[in-house]
Amino acid sequence: MIKIERFIKDDFFSYCMEPVRKRVDVYHYESGVGEIIARLLNRSNYSAEYLPISRGMPLGKVAEEISERKPDLVFLSLNFGSAMIGASRSQEGLEELVKIREKSQVPVVMVTGGDTTYREEALRRGANGYLLVGQSMPEELITLADKLTGQTQS
Repeated sequence: MIKIERFIKDDFFSYCMEPVRKRVDVYHYESGVGEIIARLLNRSNYSAEYLPISRGMPLGKVAEEISERKPDLVFLSLNFGSAMIGASRSQEGLEELVKIREKSQVPVVMVTGGDTTYREEALRRGANGYLLVGQSMPEELITLADKLTGQTQS
């Protein structure tokens, strides 16, 4: 009987001592890119979910989802894949970032396959980071996530 009680006690304490995985939402219009980002984060002990940006999604929809889901970190595509009337494709993500900031202070990293053209504008509008999709992305991705969530890799 003592062995069983000790096992239950030890198992309970080890369960309680496991680190809580930080929740990360990945919003991108290209499923391949969004899924890769989520997969890399999940392999690094995050609880990441890819949430597609669909064609014709209204401005503010991502911000609403974020305020409901309450993730610890968000990766947001700079480009939404289909320009809204009166906005360039790259401005969609920046405009959504402003809407997110109206509802939440969750750290947001802008993601682009382009270049650093909009980096300063994204940071000025409230982004916490800017990630270029490419060869060094896996290392930069995890470094940014760790820095912005305070999670450490074990």
